[in-house]
Amino acid sequence: MTQSKLGPEEARELLERRANVARSRLLRTVDELDERRHRLTENVSAFERNVKHYAPLVGAVAAAITGFAAVVFIVRRRRRPEGVLARARLLLAPPPESSAVGDALKKAAVGIGLNVAKRATVRVLQRLQEPPPRVSTMDADFRPL
Repeated sequence: MTQSKLGPEEARELLERRANVARSRLLRTVDELDERRHRLTENVSAFERNVKHYAPLVGAVAAAITGFAAVVFIVRRRRRPEGVLARARLLLAPPPESSAVGDALKKAAVGIGLNVAKRATVRVLQRLQEPPPRVSTMDADFRPL
């Protein structure tokens, strides 16, 4: 059926039906966007609440990575040959003997870094396992929303 064969009353009802369908689709879309906005704000607030628990762990990992990179950089810098002949001689020469003091310092630095990372991780995990503090309705500062 085309619109020209419909009577004026039928054409009006058809247009109202189409408008209602379009309106319901728009309302569903708006409801879905509103739902997503609420979920996003909840996720952001949860992240803001928990960021203080993860900060020590992130700091310990960053410090460990930085320390490791610094040690690697210093060791490579000291062992860098000066020219092509020096590089060739370095390839043919036996590996240099490491000093006992240097090895002990490296092992101590690695041990301290691992210990700090372990303690930070344990502390963060303990904080995450603690139940959230309970809010009493009998507190003087409590005001319901």
